[in-house]
Amino acid sequence: MAREVDELFGGDVAPQPRTTAVVLLLVATLVLGAFGTICTVLPAFAPALAAWNIAETEDDRIASGYLHKQAAGTVSVLRYLCYTTLTFLSLALIGQGILVVSGFYPTLWSSLLLLILGPPQ
Repeated sequence: MAREVDELFGGDVAPQPRTTAVVLLLVATLVLGAFGTICTVLPAFAPALAAWNIAETEDDRIASGYLHKQAAGTVSVLRYLCYTTLTFLSLALIGQGILVVSGFYPTLWSSLLLLILGPPQ
């Protein structure tokens, strides 16, 4: 808390971009997206959108002069990663919708349940 107050009121600490939060949220998106490929990637949108929001805020802080211009390269790379992640998730969601409509997922899950539980008696 003291660091944020010093940063806000011009203490000894120079303001830093919140790149760690963006990276952690993108890693969480990757994990949720990987697990979501078997049913839906929809939960992976929450951390991806949060990462995008933070990256955009940091870019605005650089544009306003609050953060050093040196951080612009890192923040622009993170913004690009956020846009790429959101595009991939959108395409994956469309693909999963097509697979659901085509009957792939019901067939997959019913065959897996038959394999695990055995045939009905």
